[in-house]
Amino acid sequence: MEESDSSGRRSTMQARGHHCVSYRLTLRFCSLLFASCLATAATAEAPPTVSGQVGRVAESSEGCACASAPSSEPATTPSTEHSPVPQINSPDAALARELSGDANQSGEIPLVVPTDSQALAEAAAARRHTEGCSETEERTGESNVGPEKYGGTGLQATQTQPVDSSSPSQCTRRASGTAGREASSDRYSTAYAATQLFASSEASHAEGDPLAEASTRERAAGMAAAAEAQKHRPSCPLWGESYDERRSRFLQRYGDAYNLEIEAIKERELERFSGQVYMDYAGSGVYQRQQLRAVFDDFAHNAYGNTHSRNPSAKQTDDKLKEARQVISRFFDAPEKEYAVIFTSGATAALKLVGESFPFTAGFSSFYYLRINHNSVLGIREFAYAKNAKSVRALSPREVEQILTEREQSTEHTYDEKDESRPSCLFAFPAKDNWNGRFFPQEWIARVKKVGLSNDNCRWFVLLDAAAYAPTSPLSLSRHPADFVAFSFYKIFGYPTGLGALLVRSEDASKLQRLYWGGGSVAASVCDSRWCARKTNVALRFEDGTLPFLAIIASLYGFRALEAIGMEKIHHHVAALTRHLFERLQMLRHSNGAHAVLLYWNEASPPTGGIVSFNLLRPDGSFIPFPQVEADASAALIHLRTGCFCNPGGCQDFLGLSAEDIIRNSQKRQSCSDPSGSTLSVISGTPGLMTGWGGGSLGGGLYRKPAGSVRVSMGYLSTFSDVDALVSFISETYVW
Repeated sequence: MEESDSSGRRSTMQARGHHCVSYRLTLRFCSLLFASCLATAATAEAPPTVSGQVGRVAESSEGCACASAPSSEPATTPSTEHSPVPQINSPDAALARELSGDANQSGEIPLVVPTDSQALAEAAAARRHTEGCSETEERTGESNVGPEKYGGTGLQATQTQPVDSSSPSQCTRRASGTAGREASSDRYSTAYAATQLFASSEASHAEGDPLAEASTRERAAGMAAAAEAQKHRPSCPLWGESYDERRSRFLQRYGDAYNLEIEAIKERELERFSGQVYMDYAGSGVYQRQQLRAVFDDFAHNAYGNTHSRNPSAKQTDDKLKEARQVISRFFDAPEKEYAVIFTSGATAALKLVGESFPFTAGFSSFYYLRINHNSVLGIREFAYAKNAKSVRALSPREVEQILTEREQSTEHTYDEKDESRPSCLFAFPAKDNWNGRFFPQEWIARVKKVGLSNDNCRWFVLLDAAAYAPTSPLSLSRHPADFVAFSFYKIFGYPTGLGALLVRSEDASKLQRLYWGGGSVAASVCDSRWCARKTNVALRFEDGTLPFLAIIASLYGFRALEAIGMEKIHHHVAALTRHLFERLQMLRHSNGAHAVLLYWNEASPPTGGIVSFNLLRPDGSFIPFPQVEADASAALIHLRTGCFCNPGGCQDFLGLSAEDIIRNSQKRQSCSDPSGSTLSVISGTPGLMTGWGGGSLGGGLYRKPAGSVRVSMGYLSTFSDVDALVSFISETYVW
């Protein structure tokens, strides 16, 4: 069964590859035709001819290796003409140099830039002749080619390190690829020449426009830097492993953590995703087929009614709701006597319930929250402002740790956690960041409650957003007793939607003060005076109206699906896939040695939280617009997400966006995933990029930075084949 599945997936990916190749070849033809026209027009003013030699590629026992080395004899290359390549320390050029690595190989390979399509073709043929590869060897080969060997630690997005030319994990160029696709080195040389010719034409139209002139100069400089890096490509054996070989390597390294049973479950239960790759678990979990069958079989054989009644169907519903509260308490290791389960319409509604009910005291209370937080948490600050709280502050993880450490070292900042006389302050943070999957210390809960985060003499409460954390990791409120915990059911197991819950410490429930009451949240009321008696049961006091009891009953079968596997196993399974994906993306490089993927991660060890965020780079270091990546992935039936993921702090901190950038960008956006607002263009309308003047994330002067990123996220039903298909798609579509 596994062999059949892998064969089908390879056929699917190969078919997609042929489609993408045809599209790219059409674009290539148009680009070369345009380049030829420009070259003809520029012949009269062309500078003196520059002749050079193409570096010889060392041969290995497997065929053509991937590194350029100086040739002892010049290749038979036609004389060509080109414009001098400007040497400008532009932000794009700097990024290209930073990400390309430094192999420190001796010798230089003069760059030859052909000026027409015929010369481009002749140069490509000369390169193949010099490298000892035939056109057939470059253009054909096994369709399912992997992007690298496994096991290396690779390069962090913010770091550079020398390339180990002997390490298989650093391979960047392949001699075999999807049928019909050109070798990446020829492809890049062609693209470079066409870009240079286009830049010359663009420059003639940009005279008098300092922004456009600067853009042209810096783009040319970036391409020049990428071409310069091509001289230092590392020598390494070819990689062309089959799917089975890549899977075998993965299991050798991660077999103890990876749950092979998931592959059988996925094949049986997720037939609707056949031929597709679902990697948006942070957006929504997925439900199993047997899960739905069990739900509707239950509904078909049992009568359920409104619990506000006192009839048999109401009694049966009430029993199921009690069971659901018990299951939730067990899932979060929350003792029933210590925590109440309040059903809401989702995690956002749960967070809003805390915000609108929390007793912010004018002039005394504070609301602190982590910068990396979902919009639904940030919205709580409006309640704090409305009640004239003394302080509202966004903190970085480093600031939280620094404040706690300083206060713990002082004996003046230890308080009685149950002192009711002090004003109430609130700190909110996610157990896991939904932007790039970072886990935050749950030890913060006890530390904040003990020493606080300010000198306000507050009694500090902690709100934990578990929406992104709960689907793949076990949470123990017995060990880390947060005061409030919010989550959504569909994030965990896909169905039902429109249902969430707030876990509240029973002893803290009295602190929540709501104005509105309705439905079953009151025991009695009168119509002609301001009087009502609210229910004493903590949960029922906050559940207005009739609960979505059928959805709550349906959730029982979602929890059973997870319990059948075990949350510890799920956690390790997802961690293995996350780390494997991260490592493979780290190693994707263009033929010039430049990294193809910029990963947003600043921790010492690779991520394990099921989320990987990144942007894709061209060989010159410029960004590929993330809306384009999303569109291409969708066409290939790959489900992922792009943008800021309703987490502005993530985009600000990892993409280098300022508050002003976000505010300006909001003029075009209607939501955090709106592609029409993914650009705030000063120079050009490149989707997904923000451009402007100043010291941006790429350095001083003119800079371009993305307004969002690509996010792939895994869940308990993700498998190796999902990761492999995604990396193959990126490699075949964007690695030149």
